[in-house]
Amino acid sequence: MVLRFEKGRYLVEVSLPYSDEGYRIEYLNSRNLDYQIGELDQRPNVFPEIGVTKPTGPVIHPAYTRWTDSLSRSINAFIAGTRVE
Repeated sequence: MVLRFEKGRYLVEVSLPYSDEGYRIEYLNSRNLDYQIGELDQRPNVFPEIGVTKPTGPVIHPAYTRWTDSLSRSINAFIAGTRVE
């Protein structure tokens, strides 16, 4: 199952594989959420003298996490038979 969420200039698409054991929310695509993987590994550390380093691994706008957390809460509430406020 593929889910698509648009809000203003933002778009995110996720896959929602599921079975009797559970489900996963998997990133597929986005627009204007600054998703990056690999490119950040080429940048120097931001402030190495005080221990602040560059991110490693995939990076995306914090809104993605909020939206997928909300989706997960809604799915869990549906499974439990309750309503999300």
